Amino acid sequence: MNRHLISIVAGLSFAMPLNGYAQTSQPTSRPDSQPMASANPAAEGFDHEGSDEKAIAIADSVMEKMGGRQAWDDTRFISWKFFDFRMHVWDKHTGDVRIEFTNREGVHHLVLSNIHSGEGKAFVGGEPVTDEEELENLMTNAKSWWINDSYWLVVPYKLKDSGVTLTYVGEADMEDGRASDVLQLVFKGVGNTPENKYHVFVAKDSGLVEQWSFFRTVADEEPAFKSAWHNWQPHGAILLSDDRGVMRGNPTKHTGVAVFESLPRSVFESADPFIPSDHQTAGETSMNSPLDKLAPLLGDWTGTLTSHGEDESVVGSFAIRWHSAPVFEGRHLRFEISSIEPLGNGYYEFEGLFTIAPDGETLETVWMNPLIRRQTDRFLNSQVLFCEKGTWDSSGTILRLMSDHQYGPDQPVIRIESVF
Repeated sequence: MNRHLISIVAGLSFAMPLNGYAQTSQPTSRPDSQPMASANPAAEGFDHEGSDEKAIAIADSVMEKMGGRQAWDDTRFISWKFFDFRMHVWDKHTGDVRIEFTNREGVHHLVLSNIHSGEGKAFVGGEPVTDEEELENLMTNAKSWWINDSYWLVVPYKLKDSGVTLTYVGEADMEDGRASDVLQLVFKGVGNTPENKYHVFVAKDSGLVEQWSFFRTVADEEPAFKSAWHNWQPHGAILLSDDRGVMRGNPTKHTGVAVFESLPRSVFESADPFIPSDHQTAGETSMNSPLDKLAPLLGDWTGTLTSHGEDESVVGSFAIRWHSAPVFEGRHLRFEISSIEPLGNGYYEFEGLFTIAPDGETLETVWMNPLIRRQTDRFLNSQVLFCEKGTWDSSGTILRLMSDHQYGPDQPVIRIESVF
């Protein structure tokens, strides 16, 4: 039997877990009957007079769908990598931010700042910045970076923010054809560019912001761009979206999105590396979680998928785009793979589920989608699990599989329903 083994060679580095970070991962309950207006008070400076009641009611409903105002207010630490470039760690309660990135010249920048006071310290190329003018410029830039990059992550939580005038534009179909209510945001004296205008599209079926349009000025009739807001997932007690769809022909996503229950002060005070774990909960250490062994596979990156024959010769190889995230209380890793270039008549795509084998060391592929299951010579521990259908519940934490289970290629196939 010609057995093919798949190996994956990554093109980027990976985040590894670090002790001491307590990340929350369980969704909150979201009752549908709470009074919206009182549950989501506007920020001081919100333009009540210029806004309309229908827009405000929709904004309140969106807040409730994302977990509720109390959950948002209680959420303290959020991290994300803005379009896989600029890493942020944000303490919502104090305004402390940690921002780091590597510029086009390959020089690493780290800025530890407070967005309220504008004070902090910075390191360039690993060395502390002592020049006062350079440090002041970096503090100014840090606030601008944070304003821009956080807006791309949490604008649905800021629909009733200070300086915002919120109005109802009407109903419209989004780019994917689904119906939505469109809200308009204009600004009075806030942000880096108060002359901007935004339209946010609240999908009628999900009640979440799933598209937005950006206008450079209030007078513009056509947007400078549109982008999606996809892949809403629970992080702690709130929902966050990391996928901005395809922009300028390229898939655009934030990476490393996480909510932490607690973080040490050193994250905002020290140049020591911040290497977040995407799966830890309070009380865990990095060696106690089986998913630590899967940490190199977390996140978004590009690489090469190579298939080898029995004699180790390469029988196929192509460039891939990879996305993965922990699921089911950190016990498994869900992954998606797609070819970057078309193969044959189309793109090659599949998804699956990784876990750790009973020996605690080796990786098992628990589930792969129909494109893979048709390869009847792919066996796991002398058996094969062919997934026919996999569905998640609304919280994204329970997987139900309808699958074919077969002990050896010549044995009968047994239909099994599994719940994880």
